[in-house]
Amino acid sequence: LRGVPLEQVQGVRVVPKARIDDIDRRGHERVVPCNTMARVTSESKIGDAFRFDQPARIVDISFFGCCIQLAPVPSLAEHTRDLTLHLQSPEFSRDLLVFEYNEQGLMRCIFLHGNIQKAEEWAELLKDPAFFIKKPVSERDRAAVRRIY
Repeated sequence: LRGVPLEQVQGVRVVPKARIDDIDRRGHERVVPCNTMARVTSESKIGDAFRFDQPARIVDISFFGCCIQLAPVPSLAEHTRDLTLHLQSPEFSRDLLVFEYNEQGLMRCIFLHGNIQKAEEWAELLKDPAFFIKKPVSERDRAAVRRIY
């Protein structure tokens, strides 16, 4: 904005376009819940029942988002902005925004942190080894993760 080249701006690292795929984009490590079973529900209801209520398996999770495996769901497109992930142990819920899903039921989501206190509780909970373990990452998986995230 001041007419200064980006290379001269403090705190900015300019990366050539050819190297973008090589950058590890994760700022926070992903963990795996000790209990990977969860539920995903939609905020919209018909009467007292959620319009979308599916069992899910958490593949991995971090402060900012998660990767979830659902049974294949043909109507997920209409719910990508109104879903909530409900963990069973620890008992905790996070609102989701789905940014990628496929026919096999794999969903990549970001969490909507609307409440600072709940976000801080979530950050502390993720550090608790009684509920979450570090996800081992092989070199092959690490390369695949870079392409996806």
